[in-house]
Amino acid sequence: YWYEVMAGNKVHNFERSSGVKAKPLVQQLVSLSFSDKEIQYLERVIEISEKLSDIEKIAFAAIQGLYDPTRHSFIDSGTPQTAFALSLINSPEYLQLNNQLLHQIKILMDETDQRTKIQVIAAQMKVHQATLYAIITVIVSISLILFMGFVIFKRILSPLKKLFNATNKLQYNQYD
Repeated sequence: YWYEVMAGNKVHNFERSSGVKAKPLVQQLVSLSFSDKEIQYLERVIEISEKLSDIEKIAFAAIQGLYDPTRHSFIDSGTPQTAFALSLINSPEYLQLNNQLLHQIKILMDETDQRTKIQVIAAQMKVHQATLYAIITVIVSISLILFMGFVIFKRILSPLKKLFNATNKLQYNQYD
C-alpha cells in the first residue's frame, strides 16, 4: 500500500484511514495535556529544525546545481556546487544548530519523562487505593455474609429445628 502511495499511484487520506482529523503536532500535544514548558521546548525544537532544514535545502539544491552561492538564490539550472554544499553542512552555524537541536530534544524528553513519571505514580496510587477499597469491600461483604448466616441460623433455622422436633414428637404421640 505505502509503495503505491509513494509511487503516486494511490492517495493516502489520513482522515479516512484513522477516523480522526489530522491536527498539527503542537495541537495534539495540547489536547494530550502536555505542559506549557513541554510545548515551549517542542516549539524551540521545531524552530531549530526549520533553520537546519533551510540550510539543508540550500545544500541539496547546490549539489543539484539549483542554487547560486554568489547571488544567494535558487536558480533553474547551473553547475553543481558540491564544495559549497559540503561547506554548508560542515559550517559552524549548521553544527551549532544541530547541537542545539539535540540539546533541546533532550530537554523536551527529560521534561516529558518527569511529567510522565508523576502521572504514572499518581495512577499507581489510584490503583493501590482502588485495590485497598476492593479488599475492604470484600472483607466487609464476607463479614456480613457470615453475620447474616449466624442470624439466619439463630433466628430462623434453630427455631425451625425445634419446631420440627416438636412436630415429630407429636406425630409419635410423645407429649412431654
